[in-house]
Amino acid sequence: MLISGIAPSCTVETDEIVTSSFDTVDIDVVFRMEDMTVKSMTSDQEDASLKDVWVFQFQGSSDASGIVGKPRYYDIKDNTSRVAFSRVEDCTVVFIANTHDAHIGFSDVRTLGDIRNRKFRISYADDCYDPDMLDIVSSSMIVGLDFTDLNVVVDPVLSRLFARISFTLTDSCDDVEIHSVRLCNVPESVEYIPHALSASEVYPASTQTRISYPSEEFSGNTMSYCWYMPRNEQGRSASDTEAKKNLDAPAEATYIKVLATDKEGVLHEYTFYPGSDLVCDFNIKPNHAYSFDVNIRTAGNPATDSRVKVYGDDAVDVASSMTNCFMIKPSPFEDGAKKLFSFYPHARINQYWTEYNDLPSMLIDATTSWTAELVWQDAAGLVKFVDASGNEQNTFSAVGQVPIKVAVANNSSGNALVLVRNSQGTVLWSWHLWVTEYDPEYRQTPQEGKFIYPVEGGAVHRYVDAKNSSYWKNANWYKDSYMMDRNLGAVTDAYPFNPSTGLTSGTGSLRGQLYYQWGRKDPFTSSSVTLYDATGKTVKQKSIPNGTAGVAFSTSIANPDTFYGRTGDSTNDWCAESPSRGVWNDSSTATNRVDKSIYDPCPRGWVVPHQGVWAGFTNSRPYRPANKSESVEESTILEPERNEHLRWDYNGMPGCRYWPAGYDVPEKPIYYPATGGLSSSNGGTTWPGTRVAVWSGQGPQFLDLYFPHYWMPLNGAHRSYGMEVRCIQINE
Repeated sequence: MLISGIAPSCTVETDEIVTSSFDTVDIDVVFRMEDMTVKSMTSDQEDASLKDVWVFQFQGSSDASGIVGKPRYYDIKDNTSRVAFSRVEDCTVVFIANTHDAHIGFSDVRTLGDIRNRKFRISYADDCYDPDMLDIVSSSMIVGLDFTDLNVVVDPVLSRLFARISFTLTDSCDDVEIHSVRLCNVPESVEYIPHALSASEVYPASTQTRISYPSEEFSGNTMSYCWYMPRNEQGRSASDTEAKKNLDAPAEATYIKVLATDKEGVLHEYTFYPGSDLVCDFNIKPNHAYSFDVNIRTAGNPATDSRVKVYGDDAVDVASSMTNCFMIKPSPFEDGAKKLFSFYPHARINQYWTEYNDLPSMLIDATTSWTAELVWQDAAGLVKFVDASGNEQNTFSAVGQVPIKVAVANNSSGNALVLVRNSQGTVLWSWHLWVTEYDPEYRQTPQEGKFIYPVEGGAVHRYVDAKNSSYWKNANWYKDSYMMDRNLGAVTDAYPFNPSTGLTSGTGSLRGQLYYQWGRKDPFTSSSVTLYDATGKTVKQKSIPNGTAGVAFSTSIANPDTFYGRTGDSTNDWCAESPSRGVWNDSSTATNRVDKSIYDPCPRGWVVPHQGVWAGFTNSRPYRPANKSESVEESTILEPERNEHLRWDYNGMPGCRYWPAGYDVPEKPIYYPATGGLSSSNGGTTWPGTRVAVWSGQGPQFLDLYFPHYWMPLNGAHRSYGMEVRCIQINE
């Protein structure tokens, strides 16, 4: 009903964006909440009441349609509110209800496209559902309203922005004890009118950051859980049974993780993907309710049920032991059995001493006695050796071609370096153990224009080609490959930098930042990092500064914890031998991406990348807002209107943010921290907080982003420098 000249009972207006010359009319708007589409629901957890509403009026229905008047906020009583509209034809009106906030920053909304694309972030389930108000943010959009018509009717049906997931878990198994339940891989933001966006089955894109809600305790025999979350539609798979559903689960799909331990304390992980069914559907739609029950009757068999994973004694075979770095995922529990990991040292040792040195006396055969030692670890108690009886010990002794077994501390992260000696005390080889929850294995075919692909514990990335290169499209290089989202050895993807104090802020802030001399497989740390031996005693890496001559490769193998400085001649090369066979991806062997040398420091299936992966980085300096430093000329500061790819600083942390798509930057883009490097003369830290320095496999070329002086992005350096490494995926 049209009522003129009556003011609404409670109205809050934002600053006016468009001065309207139109007359206004006040209309009693009757609101109705759309019924939630139920998927096997048994009861509702919230009421359908409406308490307040934001109103936006636009002239037209395209994204370019301009706002008429200004956004307004009203109370709703008995599902009705009196709303003032401008007397305009062909209008689109957007209603956003139950925000309970009259001061949201809507003053910059100028077009329909602005509000259609507007998002807000969530961190917990309570950000989706207000447990005190018992309601959910909801919205509606009505197109084609004519407010010059005295009989116009405005009766919006509001739809909830979020979905509800109800999960009931029963433990009927005597062999496992369930500890916790967690909803994982939830989109971190949601549009205010998601139902007005594309109805495509796959939404949102992988560029949107995912989060996991906090773990919730399980006790007794049965517990029920209820979560609210944004839309996350990731399609359907070809699975025809519940046990097979996880085999083809999209990386971006939401899942429920259940953690339990068996009687020996070994971790069991059960993963369930909600949807319209538990067989093949991965779609979570707004204004939908999903409910299902799970009864764990047996411990489960990972070989026959893709929903089951057992973190017991992880062992790699002989072929998989042919690497210099192992990624080990720890148990997430504080207590209980530790994660055990085994690998065969003789595989790489015999390869090296047969193919590269032809010294049969150094081989490990069926009767060879040998020992393993922990050289250093960057967290006390991170790893221990385990003997045949399962006892933890500080050293490891063995005879023959048997595996080394280590126990990894629960709920831990960090790095360790272990080596093997023969009975004469000669170091035969060494390995880097990278303890991390990050699991970068992703083998699905990449999509055009998609740069971020979520994986467990983080993401993997793809870049773009530029300057007539084709490294990211060529099948002989990285056509179907992915880059890690962090540097080798990192304990987090967040990089705990402090821009005011550089890299030395806080105890342990440098832990996980590893540096490599070009061509060497063993990592080094900053001198500020505290390192420990197996007993918990602090140890130091060694450095031989200012050597007048380089050393042989065999010398570096025998001394994996020694940094060889070199300033003796123009080459400043730690290595006295001419780069040839096996020096990372040197020019004599690297004809395509599959050339992973015996000295490559990356895990199996990964390699130090060719410099061409960074061809898409711009050569000019990125735009830096409000930078008036005397060391930077005004002419070098780019305008913000530029479609930029690079930018210094990410969330206040020094480094380089790179985003191939230009302005459309996700909340967590590709990031390279300014960890600096280690001096080529003595191994001391250099350029902290001001330089991104990452080796390529083509030596000695590196990604060089130096703030504020220059952005190469590629430069050359002496091989004796220590720089970080970021690995790229290959097919071996």
